[in-house]
Amino acid sequence: SSKKKSCPPIVYVKRAEAWLSKRRVREAITDLDKALTLNPELKQAYEWRAECRKMSGDVPGAIKDMEQALALDPLGDAILLDLRPLYMKAGKSREEYRKVLKNNPLSRAIALETARKNKEALAAYNTYIKSHPGNAFGYAYRGNLEYYLKDYKSALTDYEKSLEFNPSGGRELFFVANTLGALGRKQEAIDYYERMVRVSDNMGFRFKYAKALRDLGEPEKSIDQYSKIISLGKGNADAYRGRADCYRETGQYQRALTDYTRAIEFDIDESPDTYRKRAMVYDKLGKKGLAAADRKKAARLSR
Repeated sequence: SSKKKSCPPIVYVKRAEAWLSKRRVREAITDLDKALTLNPELKQAYEWRAECRKMSGDVPGAIKDMEQALALDPLGDAILLDLRPLYMKAGKSREEYRKVLKNNPLSRAIALETARKNKEALAAYNTYIKSHPGNAFGYAYRGNLEYYLKDYKSALTDYEKSLEFNPSGGRELFFVANTLGALGRKQEAIDYYERMVRVSDNMGFRFKYAKALRDLGEPEKSIDQYSKIISLGKGNADAYRGRADCYRETGQYQRALTDYTRAIEFDIDESPDTYRKRAMVYDKLGKKGLAAADRKKAARLSR
């Protein structure tokens, strides 16, 4: 008889999330243990298992799992936010996490990249990935460096590998979409951005999608995305500014004027660029006096 094919580890993580939402901690832990048996380098599984342990009052166990997650993703700010209160509960220093990162090979690669020793960083990432092939973040970090070095083909390969570990990850989908755009594969990029906003309600991702659509020569689709952002939370200066740019590019000057004015109203810090752009729109609408006033204001803000 043929051997039953095992589910991808992430499927067990997703089911564990569902168990946890019903406060069925034991079932969640069983699924997370299974996920980590299949891939001992799956960060999300450690994070969720730490959550289970917290709910069970097992603080040392939660700390151990969160430290494992941090070792796999040394730049994970959310992990640190979870770890620090756990350390305090256990009577440890809030800086205890530094010990986790001290001899961490992925941290070393990141440090080399930060120091702009790109060749050495790339070699360190290569070594890390060889010995940790199950960590999506190794591929993602190497992909980031390759993208920075404009080696988009290699970056895409690494981002796609990272996506395999978490097919519904908004961050992973963004990296793939962004790189496809850099390679000029416009329609594929848009498809991935579409997937990204379907699986994630992260407002930052929607902003990136709206900007990418404009950069890819789709201002009307970009307008739709900015409109969605505005409808989800009024008073966002950046969304009004982005939509105004698209209206201006497509000759919809009256609408552009309305949105630039709203952006100015909602801006915490006045932006000289917004006044300059609104001046351009006033010019198009034949309002030379108002255009001149905006240019003066922009010049004053730029000093």
